[in-house]
Amino acid sequence: MRPEYALVYVPAGPFRMEVFLPKDRMARMAGALLAAGHGARVLDYATPSWLERFSFFTMEEAADVSWYDFWRQRRRADGLSRWLSDIAADIALHRPVTVCYFAETRAELGQVQMVADRLRSLLPEVRQETVSFGEAALGARPQGAAPRPATAAGEGSPACYEPSVYPALFGGGKLHLFPISLEAEAAESPDAPETVLAEIRAVQRAVPLGAFHLDGYLSATTVNEVAAGLLSGGHRCQYSTGCVPGPLSDSVWALARASGCRAVEWLVPSGSQRLLDDHFGARISVSHARRAVRMCRMAGIFSAVRFLYPCAGDDAHTAAETVYFAEKAEPDSVVVAPAAPEGPLRSARHARIRDSLREDLARKGFPVQVEGWQGLLARAAQHDGRERRILGRYGALIENGDWGALSDEIAAFNRMLSHPSPRSSAGWVEAMQCAAAAN
Repeated sequence: MRPEYALVYVPAGPFRMEVFLPKDRMARMAGALLAAGHGARVLDYATPSWLERFSFFTMEEAADVSWYDFWRQRRRADGLSRWLSDIAADIALHRPVTVCYFAETRAELGQVQMVADRLRSLLPEVRQETVSFGEAALGARPQGAAPRPATAAGEGSPACYEPSVYPALFGGGKLHLFPISLEAEAAESPDAPETVLAEIRAVQRAVPLGAFHLDGYLSATTVNEVAAGLLSGGHRCQYSTGCVPGPLSDSVWALARASGCRAVEWLVPSGSQRLLDDHFGARISVSHARRAVRMCRMAGIFSAVRFLYPCAGDDAHTAAETVYFAEKAEPDSVVVAPAAPEGPLRSARHARIRDSLREDLARKGFPVQVEGWQGLLARAAQHDGRERRILGRYGALIENGDWGALSDEIAAFNRMLSHPSPRSSAGWVEAMQCAAAAN
């Protein structure tokens, strides 16, 4: 059946593992369109099979350099042009009335421009729009593709992952690790637990056993309510979440672990109490945050800490305080991210400053830049304690352009989720006791 709307994602390299996660915002917009009586199809071209087609175009040009280096050096003009033309031709086969592109980076906005130009030559009457998130929302708007606000992208609607709507999700195309994107307002809303549970129910209608990443920083109270809801509803899944330290944040993790929580990424902007109070306005104490991370890890949950660095008040002393925080909290991983959006002038200088802090943390023995959802990816694949090894293997396949092997790895991960190891009777007893305590 001819879809009225085609929701399109075209990736841009160099790639990271997250491009192979399902695009929940696209699935949510598809669900909203279907609920309104429109036809919709998600055309997600971030799959090994489509990237293999691009590699085929460029093999003669790449010679013996890695595919990753080849992309970085931009020796790909002819191959990229043919690949994008193929994508435009594939979109045209569906003959949609409206094409809506999704872009998360500035490079993807450039891809949208080229695909939109090619599609216009094939379907002159088609309407083309863009939805930009994250870095792309700060970038230049591609010509020839009309803007569309993020609020129109199905926010608040249940996602649709049916095979007829999101075909790339099946057959080794995408990892069955589903993000549930929660903006700051949604994560702090009293309705956040029901929003998360409704999204999980919607996904499990199409994929009964999958993993989930709650892509937002929830309060411990919200995590507690989500865990209790999963247990009381009989949902069997594994998930990761972001969390901010606060009241109860050191006492909910037995319940969360019993409900399927396998990884938590803690947002602790700085190890300096002065910066937490004066610059970030965070209503947390450093000692409370350290205890929360330790208690989470003691419950058997992968614990990452995200620092925001550098901010305007950072110096050598506050950097040392941040390293000291990690030493005392003992997380499984540390992530050092920008404190605010950075323009091109500051970006290179701040990147060097961040690299210096990462090196200091690495010298202390901490795995660096393993995010919460990546910890879930490793643990769901039964690689506890070997997170960097599994991520390194995925990274090597992407860097070398070995898309066939990557597709096999994705399919193996999805099969493992579909056939989880049986939960022990002791685990069920623990879960029931935790649920009773929560009520």
